[in-house]
Amino acid sequence: MRKIWSAANVRVYGGGVAEEVFLRALSDLIGDYSYTNVSISPGKSGSSRSRQEGKERVFDVPNLAELDRGRAVVLASGAPATLVRTLPWYTGTHKEAVEASIKTYSPRPEGPTIPAEPAAAEPAANPWVTT
Repeated sequence: MRKIWSAANVRVYGGGVAEEVFLRALSDLIGDYSYTNVSISPGKSGSSRSRQEGKERVFDVPNLAELDRGRAVVLASGAPATLVRTLPWYTGTHKEAVEASIKTYSPRPEGPTIPAEPAAAEPAANPWVTT
């Protein structure tokens, strides 16, 4: 599974995982948020400005483990990680089409009869066993 995940061009994480190693690797993939704080302090001879740069982890392991229902993190090749709101099929514009597909293609109790399996053949006599 790890190889499939790493080879994918688009990865979607929807929460519910408790494996710390996976969540730590995912947190590393999502990365850090870089920010700059600028503060202006008034003084007698004018104001002074200071600039401070910092980084903060976007999602750490506990944040990923407790990701809210209805949210997902999408990681696509060549793009930064994105937090999205999921749209369940039963609330979307294609609800009727999905329900029709389920009705058409889902196995039904009254569905086609499955042919009975042929009777098992008698086992061949073992030439190494004498009676």
